[in-house]
Amino acid sequence: MIWERLLIILILGLVGTGAYTAVKQLHVRRLNRQITPPSGGGRPTLLYFRSETCAACPTQARYLAQVMGDEAGNGRVTLHTINVDHEPDRAKEYGVMTLPTTMLLDSAGQVREINYGLTPPHKLQQQLNTIGIGA
Repeated sequence: MIWERLLIILILGLVGTGAYTAVKQLHVRRLNRQITPPSGGGRPTLLYFRSETCAACPTQARYLAQVMGDEAGNGRVTLHTINVDHEPDRAKEYGVMTLPTTMLLDSAGQVREINYGLTPPHKLQQQLNTIGIGA
C-alpha cells in the first residue's frame, strides 16, 4: 500500500516536472520568434521584471546586484530593470505572469534562460557561465 502511494507520488512529480520544462521551452521559442530584443550593445542582457508591490523583488534585486558586481558582471552584461507597473505592455510582450521574472538573452538577443520567481545568485551565475560570461 505504501509502495503504491510512493509510486503515484513519483509519477506525478515526474509528470509535473516534464510539463513545467515543456511550457518553459515553448515560452523561450515563442519569445525568440516574436520579440525585438532590447539594445544590449552586442553584450548579453539580463532582463529583470519587477513591481513595487512584489514582496520578493527587493531580494531578487540584491541577488542581481551581487551577480552583476561579481566577475560575471564586470561590464560584460547589460541589466535592464523593467517595472511592470510602469510598463505593462513590455511585460505582456514578454509573457511575464509572475514576479520577479528574470530573462537572460545572449549577445545575439536570443532568450537563453527564463527564471520564474526568486532566483538565487548561484543559479544566475551558472546561467551566465553557460553563455561564456563569468568564471
